[in-house]
Amino acid sequence: MNTPPKPNSVFSQRPPSPKINENSVSEQLDPLDAWKQEGKEFDTNVKSIVNPILDMLRSEAVDIDTNKETNKDKVAKFLQRQDCDDCVAWMILYHSLDYKSKYREENAEERVNLCELILLKRPYLAFEEPSAFRSICNLKEIHWNFPLNETPPTPFWKAARMGNAKVIRRMISYGRDFCKDPAGNKIERLSSLTPEKGTTDSGKLIQDLVWKPWKEFRSDRGKTALKIAALSPDAGTDKGRIETLDVLLKVPGIADADDDTFAWALDEGKEKVVEKFLGADCAKLFVKSKYIIQAMENYFESMTKDHSSHQGNADRVPEYKILQSLIEKAEIPDADKIEIAETMIKRDLKDIWDERATQWDKLLKTDGLLHLAVLHQKLSFVDTFLKSYPGSVLSPVALRKHMGDKAEHYPLWYNNKQWDKASSKFIDRKDTASKDIRTAIVRSTVRQEKDMQELMRILQASGEPVHELFFDISEFVQSLIQHRDPKKPVLPLYEETIRYAEFPALDLKVEDRESFNHNNHFTVPHVEVFDVLNWLHDDKGVRSIIELKVQDRLINPHDEIRIAQNVKRFNVEVLDWKILDLSISIFEKEVKERIKELHLYSSGKRAETMTAAGYEATRKDVEAGLKKLADESKSSWTKKPTWEVKPRFWNSPPGQVNLDEIAQKLAPKLAVFLHDLKGLERNLGNFRRTKVAIIDNGILGITPRSSYNKPIDAGGERQLNDDRSLLSRVKDGCSFVDDHSKLGSWLFASDPHGTQMANLICAIDPLCDLYVAKVTEDKSGITNDRVARAVEWAISKDVDVISMSFALLEKSTKLKTQVEYAGLTKRIVMACSTHDQGERITEAWPASFKASIPLMIITACDEYGRILRQSSLPEPDYMIQGQKVWAGDIPFLDSRESPTGSSVSTAIAAGLSSLILTCDRMANRNRELPNEERYARVEHFLKKK
Repeated sequence: MNTPPKPNSVFSQRPPSPKINENSVSEQLDPLDAWKQEGKEFDTNVKSIVNPILDMLRSEAVDIDTNKETNKDKVAKFLQRQDCDDCVAWMILYHSLDYKSKYREENAEERVNLCELILLKRPYLAFEEPSAFRSICNLKEIHWNFPLNETPPTPFWKAARMGNAKVIRRMISYGRDFCKDPAGNKIERLSSLTPEKGTTDSGKLIQDLVWKPWKEFRSDRGKTALKIAALSPDAGTDKGRIETLDVLLKVPGIADADDDTFAWALDEGKEKVVEKFLGADCAKLFVKSKYIIQAMENYFESMTKDHSSHQGNADRVPEYKILQSLIEKAEIPDADKIEIAETMIKRDLKDIWDERATQWDKLLKTDGLLHLAVLHQKLSFVDTFLKSYPGSVLSPVALRKHMGDKAEHYPLWYNNKQWDKASSKFIDRKDTASKDIRTAIVRSTVRQEKDMQELMRILQASGEPVHELFFDISEFVQSLIQHRDPKKPVLPLYEETIRYAEFPALDLKVEDRESFNHNNHFTVPHVEVFDVLNWLHDDKGVRSIIELKVQDRLINPHDEIRIAQNVKRFNVEVLDWKILDLSISIFEKEVKERIKELHLYSSGKRAETMTAAGYEATRKDVEAGLKKLADESKSSWTKKPTWEVKPRFWNSPPGQVNLDEIAQKLAPKLAVFLHDLKGLERNLGNFRRTKVAIIDNGILGITPRSSYNKPIDAGGERQLNDDRSLLSRVKDGCSFVDDHSKLGSWLFASDPHGTQMANLICAIDPLCDLYVAKVTEDKSGITNDRVARAVEWAISKDVDVISMSFALLEKSTKLKTQVEYAGLTKRIVMACSTHDQGERITEAWPASFKASIPLMIITACDEYGRILRQSSLPEPDYMIQGQKVWAGDIPFLDSRESPTGSSVSTAIAAGLSSLILTCDRMANRNRELPNEERYARVEHFLKKK
C-alpha cells in the first residue's frame, strides 16, 4: 500500500491507490530516465524531467474500480529507486519550484503534489543545500559534473520566495514529524544545519531552520525566509505572499528571533504584511512604542511627500491604516508614553489625535501634553489640550526627566525654549516664539487661577515679561486715554487677556450728578467707559476681560446697545455693570451662553422702595421675574442658575509734580549740574542708563493735566516733556499686593509715599530708568514675603540700585536669601532705612542684615546734621537730611508736599547712588563698570569729602 496522505495533504480527498506490480514500473517510466542522458550536465538532465513528471500528475485519471497503477504511484516508485538518491530528489524538489517554468500557473497543484511525494520520505531535503550531501554522494562524479556559480538556496527558502504557502506548510509539518520520529537518530541530520548544532529540541530546531537567513544567494543575501516571504518577488499573487507569511508566523518563536521583517513592512507601507503580523499570536511583540513611533514618522513622511493625496483621504493611505492598526492594539508602558505623545505632537498628527482622543486619554499621561505642544509650537494641539485639560496650565512638568533634566516648568516657560541634544539641556529658542500660543496660554492661566498672588508667581516663573493682569482705576480716565507717545510704548503694558477691569463710581461727586427732568433726551450721552475700553482694545491690545465691573450713573448712563457690543467684544464672563433696569435681551445668544455671572439692578417703583414694605414687594417681584426667566430658558441650561436679591444704595484736579522743581528746591547747585548733565547726554547719544528699583507702595502714574491742552504735532500726538514727567521715567513695574482675588495696581497708588520717594530719586538722577515694585497699599502692611519677591523681581530686571524706604520688625530667611544674593552675588547697591520709632526698637530689617551683607543704612537728620530719631540699631552708614523735604503734592491723594523721615533720606541716597553710576558711565563710555565694582564705586564717592 502507498503511504497514506497527511490530513492537510492535497491528496486527502482521493482514494488510496491499489497495490501495483513493481516490475512494470521501469517500463512505464522510460521518459523519467532522461536524466541519465550522457553528454549533458546532471543539473540540466534532472531539470528536463520535472515538466514531464508534472504532466503525468496533471493528466492523472483515477479509476477507483480498477487496480490500475496511477501516475502518482509511478512517480512515487521512481523517487524510491536506488539510483534516485538525495542528489536527484533534491534537484527535482528544487526545480519543481522553479519560477521560470511555463507550467508555473497551470501545474500549481501538481507542483505541490510532487513536492509532497518527495517530502513524505525525505523532509530534510527542504532545509538542505547541496553542500550537505554533495561530499558524501557515491555518484558525485556523475551528479556534480557541473560547476556551481553560486550556492543555491534551500528549497524551503525558495518556496518562501515564490510565495508557495502550501509547500511551505508541508515542509514545516513533515520536517517536524521527521524530527520527532523515534526510529533512528534523524534529528542529528537537521541539527547540523542550524547555528546551534547538536540541539535535540525538535521545536527549537524547526524554528531555527525556518528562521535561518540565507547568506549566499544574490540580492537576497542575509534575508530570512520570513523577510523573503514578505517580499515574495516571484510570487504569482499577493494572496500567495500573505498566505505564506501566515504559515511562517504560526511557527512558535519565529518572531522572537532577530528579524527586521515587521520594521521593513512599516517603512515600506506594506499594510497587509503588517496586519498579518498583528493578527498572529506574536502580535504583542510588535505593538510596542518604538513601532508606534516609527509608524507615526512614516505617516508624517508620506504626508510631506504627497500632501494632496492625504486631503480628505487619509484613511486610504497605507501608512495611515498601519498606524491605526497599531494604536488599536496598543498597551503603552509609562516610560514610553511621553515619547509617543511627543512624536505625535512634533509631527502635528492632529488627525490621529482627533479620531482617537478618548483612547489617547487612557493610553497617555495627560499632565505633560500641553507642555509638549508649547515646546514644539503646535497651536492646534495647544488649543485642544487647553480645552480638554484646562488645569494643566497650572501644573509644572519636567519634560526631559527621562534624560536627566528633572526641573519642572509651567507650559508658558517652554514657549521660549528648545531642547539642545548636544548639551542635554533646554536653551533659549533660536526661532521666534509663537505669539498666538503665548496669548492662548496666558488667557487660560488667567482664567484658571483665581489667586492673584499665585497667578503672578506662575507667570513670573515662566520666565517671560508679564504685563498687567487687571485694570482698576478711580479718577484717571481722561489721563489714560490721552497719554500717548509715538516714540515708545506707554506703560502699563497689558496681556491680551486680563483678569478684571473695574471702573469707579462715575457720579460720586454731588455737583457732577445729573437729575431727572423733562429734557433728558437732549443731554449728551456719556462714553468715557467706552473710550477707556476702546483704548484698552486698540492701544493696549486687550482682547478678553474675564470680569468687567462698571459703576455707572443713576441718570443718563452709558448706552445699553454699546454695552452689549463691548461685552461681546471682550468675551466677558462676569458682568457687573451698575445700570438700572438693564435688559438682557440686548445680549446675543453666544454672549448669554458665555456669561457665568450677571449682576442686574432693578429700580422697582421708586416711591414704594423707600419703605420696608415697598422694598419687600419689589424684591418679590424681581425674584418672580427671575424665576420666570429661568423657567423659559430651562432647555438651554448647562448648570442650574442661582440668584440673590438684596437692597443697595446707589452711591455709597491739579497737575503733576515737576521733577526739575524738586531738584531745584532740594539742592540748587545740584539742579544746575543736572541741567548741564542732561544737555551732555543729548550730545553723547545713547548709553546704558542706571536702573533703579523702588520697593514701596507703588506710584501714581498720570500725565500732567496741563499737557492735555498742549498743541498736537503733525503725527496727531501731544508732545510731553520727558525730563519733567515721572511716568516717562518708568520702564516697568509689578505689584506684590493681593487679597487673592485682586491685585493692587502699582501704577495707581492710593497713598502718596511711593510716588514722592520716586520723585526724589528721579529728580536727583534725571537720566535713570525706574522699576516700581509695590509691596503695600499704604505705609503699613508690608510683609517679608512681599519684599523678598520684590527683591527677586528687581534682580531679574538687572537693576543697579534698590531703594527700600521702610523697616520691618520681623526677620525672614527668605528675605535674607534674596538680599544676600543681590548684595553678595549681583553686587547691587541697596539703600534701606532705619526705623523712626526710637531706641526701644533693637532690630529692623533689612537694615539689620548689615553685619553680613553690604547694605547702605540711611537715617534722617535735620539741616544741621542732628539725627531726628535716636536708634539702638548699629550706627548708620550715612545721615542725610530728611526733615520736611519738598517732594511735591500728589494729585487726587491726601499728601503733604514735604514729608519727613528716614524713608525720605533713603530715597535721596538711592538717587545719589544712581547719579554716581550715571556719571561714571558717561565719563567711561568705552568701559562698562563691572557689577563687582558697582557698590565700591558708589561707596567711594559717597564717603568722599
